[in-house]
Amino acid sequence: MGGKLLLQAEATAIKMGAKKALLTTYDFQARTFDEARGYLVVGEIKIIRLEVAISRWLNS
Repeated sequence: MGGKLLLQAEATAIKMGAKKALLTTYDFQARTFDEARGYLVVGEIKIIRLEVAISRWLNS
């Protein structure tokens, strides 16, 4: 299903005059999916995840 959706998006972009497609992903599995369809990695941005610890007193 994802492959068909990507092909449809590419076909629509071509009809609109696009010459190149750029995809971004936060998921390592999506990267493999895209590369299998001919996309090449052109850059990586290393993002530090924000992690927040929150708490509350249970007996209040």
